[in-house]
Amino acid sequence: LAFRGLAAWLDARRADFPRFYLLSNTQLAHLYALAERPRALVRSIPLMSAIVGPGLSFQTSSSESAAVELIALDSGMAERLKFGRPLQTFGPPHTWLADALEASSKVLAAHVKSALASFDKFLCHDWVFKAPSQAILLVANIKFTEQVETALGAGVIGSGGDGGDSGAAGQDSAAET
Repeated sequence: LAFRGLAAWLDARRADFPRFYLLSNTQLAHLYALAERPRALVRSIPLMSAIVGPGLSFQTSSSESAAVELIALDSGMAERLKFGRPLQTFGPPHTWLADALEASSKVLAAHVKSALASFDKFLCHDWVFKAPSQAILLVANIKFTEQVETALGAGVIGSGGDGGDSGAAGQDSAAET
């Protein structure tokens, strides 16, 4: 009975923050057990990476009961995207983790906007060093998609008149007659 009650409570937490579905019941219970001890929660960062990605940077004071703040999103490429303001980690983990995801989205969106604006102002080999790699990859994909859409709209590709497979099919049918 107690196990069913705990399982129901954990499912309710998953409904509050869907990324918790990535965690087992044991991991999620452990996360909530650490919620009142911020420094212990920081030491369980490998568990956190399963929820929010490769890196959140925390700032702590020396006091065991001191508040822990989230200050940045770190990438696997050793890049740090600082949040506009530090995020407090008090309260239930699903609330401040949702705040962290929103702040991560905002900071990444700002870098993508800046990279898009600077795309035509620099040579490609210079431009790739002007923004974080996540933003560069997103903008490169956006620009590629724009070029494909332009080519499709202009009839450069996909129209059958580009000397592709349609010519070979015409030759095959002419050989049959």
